[in-house]
Amino acid sequence: MTLKTWLKFVEIQSLVASALPLILGNLYAANTYHHMNAVPAIIFVIVAFALQMGVNVWNNLQDFKSATSDEWKNGVNNIVGSVGLPPAKVGRR
Repeated sequence: MTLKTWLKFVEIQSLVASALPLILGNLYAANTYHHMNAVPAIIFVIVAFALQMGVNVWNNLQDFKSATSDEWKNGVNNIVGSVGLPPAKVGRR
């Protein structure tokens, strides 16, 4: 799997929606309490991004498995079918 395919598979563009609350929360904490622990904040960001990517992968696999037509399975909106990723290999089941 190429990097470009992987980025589409985990829907990297949706991480912007996850990053905004994290950034705002950290800025609020730093401004209000005049102190911020960087290591826990960075670990939290990594975990939040990993969870977001995991959910996106799960959704892509479920969309592929529950598609009722070949048009939807192999269409532009479904990265698993359009690129030809084998669901068993990607899902590791």
